[in-house]
Amino acid sequence: MNNVISKVGRISSDKNQRNQQVSLLTELLIWDVLESFNDSESEAKFNKLSNQSQQIIMDKLEGAAYQLVVRWAVSSKVGS
Repeated sequence: MNNVISKVGRISSDKNQRNQQVSLLTELLIWDVLESFNDSESEAKFNKLSNQSQQIIMDKLEGAAYQLVVRWAVSSKVGS
């Protein structure tokens, strides 16, 4: 998470900019997780799953990443 945050910096107090930054942080976090995942032997196991199972995992990852970023933004009271 710290690696992702360092790429964006402080989150703006402006609601529209903050929403864009939260989306960007979420996307960057997902990419970091996938990059780590692809560096391991897990990628081959993932590729053997059905498309439906792969989509469920990706949906869960996206939801968890978004929740983590939002919790961080709220708890750190960024922009205030």
